[in-house]
Amino acid sequence: MADGWLRSGALTGLREIKFSYSSVDSLPPSALRFAATLRVANFGNCRFPDEVAPSLKFPHLRELSLFEVTISEEALHSLLSGCYVLDILLLERIAGFARLRISSPTLRSIGFSGPWEGEGSEATKFQELVVEDAPRLERLLPLHPDQGPATIRVMRAPKLETVGLLSAHISRQWDCFQPSSSF
Repeated sequence: MADGWLRSGALTGLREIKFSYSSVDSLPPSALRFAATLRVANFGNCRFPDEVAPSLKFPHLRELSLFEVTISEEALHSLLSGCYVLDILLLERIAGFARLRISSPTLRSIGFSGPWEGEGSEATKFQELVVEDAPRLERLLPLHPDQGPATIRVMRAPKLETVGLLSAHISRQWDCFQPSSSF
């Protein structure tokens, strides 16, 4: 039913979408047909399809939120590489990958957490966040610090001003970044 509704011609040119199931199901490909026009996208309680991620391009997307989404590492990296002007990335209670590498010239804020305890296997739990190159990144916010990742590495983020509350079990590595005494 949702697939038919999303294919409606009345939705052509959609700029904002909030799509969530009441229980986890695969995201229908029709929910992604708006990629060329979206400015804000929020997807929840779904499995993101691996086969469509490599072809997706979001030239105008400024905000992306994934809540309780299962997505593979390859699909997530592919998805993010197709977001050319992304300012805000929110990844809450996500699963399906162990490591996320961020390299973005536009991102200003990242909020993140892994799945709750007992959700998914260890192989699909968010274990490491690596910020390789994010020249505009200002905020790095663990949403639920005890829900992963266990390692956060920041290699290049010269404008990083705010790092949220970190759990005692998180290993922090600031390779090419000297945090101020306020952290």
